[in-house]
Amino acid sequence: MHTCKRHNGNKIFNKGRIMNAAFKEALKIFDFQCAVFHDVDLIPEDDRNMYTCPQQPRHLSVAIDEMNYKLGYDLLVGGVLNMRVEHYKTVNGYSNMYVGWGAEDDDMAYRIVNQQVNKQALWCGNTNSPGRGFLSLTRIMSKISLIPALTRLSH
Repeated sequence: MHTCKRHNGNKIFNKGRIMNAAFKEALKIFDFQCAVFHDVDLIPEDDRNMYTCPQQPRHLSVAIDEMNYKLGYDLLVGGVLNMRVEHYKTVNGYSNMYVGWGAEDDDMAYRIVNQQVNKQALWCGNTNSPGRGFLSLTRIMSKISLIPALTRLSH
């Protein structure tokens, strides 16, 4: 696991740049075939969440408690995204153009679709049948301060 934290306090940040840097640095240290980009404030609700290396990029957070376990829109890939190293390189990683919260995930979804990396559904699970399931997650924003190890740079 390679965890990256921003160090500029409450100032505006560039999440895409942070994830690209963490990916690039992790490649220098580890030989891996798959990367999972995981918001630190989401935890799986079920042990059947599969953090495997799929043939296609896979959105793993299609059901989050605070969103009533419904996917916000079809191309949503925020929260937890799982993809092979070659796919990440094909789409040229996350965009560095977005600052603050949001948009970098939507941009990544369009990159995946436009580069034809994913010829099947971008998400996993049945989005027409919302509710708790093996891909459901809980946002732990209020609990994050209780788990300081999740916010430190480690490898």
